[in-house]
Amino acid sequence: DSLPGDEVAIIAWSPFRWQGPYRETGPIVVHTNGCSSTWQAAALPEEFDQRPMILRPYGAEHSILYELVSPISAGSGLNAAVGALLERPEVAEVYGRNVRGGCFAFVARRA
Repeated sequence: DSLPGDEVAIIAWSPFRWQGPYRETGPIVVHTNGCSSTWQAAALPEEFDQRPMILRPYGAEHSILYELVSPISAGSGLNAAVGALLERPEVAEVYGRNVRGGCFAFVARRA
């Protein structure tokens, strides 16, 4: 997260490693002088659970699994919701976006 006084930039970026019609480009906020990260890959940062998110699962064929798209309320257990989606065999990846700004927040894949 950024704090008041931090220098940030909003850039267009695509988190997708593949080409196709569902490969989106959208806004992402980054620190202009780099970020310090304190979270581990095994879980999402606690700050992410304090804001509403939209979870968008994709299948192995790189298409959105619309029936599984999940709005997540702030404080409702983001890590558990992501984990539940990744337990489903048809889900290859879960992309999280901030509801208010639409900015990309994370991608989660099975270990």
